Amino acid sequence: MTRVFLVVLFSVVSLLFCDGASAQCSWGYYAGGYMCRCPDGSFANLVNGRIVCPYSRRPSGIDCGNNTSCPYGTQCCNRFGQCCHDGSYCSVYGCIAIGSVDCGGYYCHPGQKCASGNRCIDEDADDCGGGQACASGKRCWWRDGKAGCVTKTFAFAHRHAKSLAKWLGDNNAKLRGTVAERHAKGKEYVRDNSEVRKAIDDIELIASGYLAGSATGNPVIAYKAAQAADFYVSYRAAEQAGELLANDHYDGSVALVNLYSSAIVDRVPVVPPGATEVLSFAGAATSAYAYGFFFAP
Repeated sequence: MTRVFLVVLFSVVSLLFCDGASAQCSWGYYAGGYMCRCPDGSFANLVNGRIVCPYSRRPSGIDCGNNTSCPYGTQCCNRFGQCCHDGSYCSVYGCIAIGSVDCGGYYCHPGQKCASGNRCIDEDADDCGGGQACASGKRCWWRDGKAGCVTKTFAFAHRHAKSLAKWLGDNNAKLRGTVAERHAKGKEYVRDNSEVRKAIDDIELIASGYLAGSATGNPVIAYKAAQAADFYVSYRAAEQAGELLANDHYDGSVALVNLYSSAIVDRVPVVPPGATEVLSFAGAATSAYAYGFFFAP
């Protein structure tokens, strides 16, 4: 009977005095026959007739283990004792920016790429090897075993001319008919070539983007680009026929690439000379003209 009474008394006291959200109360020998244990393991106190847990300060951050922590909103990077903030993550190099490039033994920041000599260079720079690089807009060029930097147009013209000259030589390029007739065929092939037309469309888009801030069509630019592939070049391309006919296919091809590149830049000056679209046009137009000049029926 006594035990039943005590249990009932404990239950009533618990309802009256224990803050159930804060403490778990059970029968025991503490504070007059009952005790309440708080979530952190400590015993509750009797305050103004209620049993409450002591105020526990909210942890100041996330628990990283080994008695270390990082502020909320960061990421533990225990190996380096770091806390990675927004926009970074924990890597084998510690906290680094998202978008960084792992180069194997070191890393490069976003917007850069791995380069020779364990260096980082801009994404659009050209790595020449041996720790040497050319800045944006330039390309590596070797002469007498030494690397230098040249414009994109120069590098493209000579590389394209080298492959085109080899192809012309391997296929026995020679004059068929008069120079005027062959020049007319070369012009015709440039005008009708699908790669040339696509390059002109691309130039129209990039030029419109430079002018209006968006890649929208512009008939005036398209017309000017088409002019560069047609009559504007007609009288100047013939000037290269002498070099082509003299079996100097390399220099003739270089001259043609430069001719078509400058034709676009002169007609559509908002487009940078070394733009990929300009070089694509120059390469396609040069190849089409050379084929029409030497091989078209």
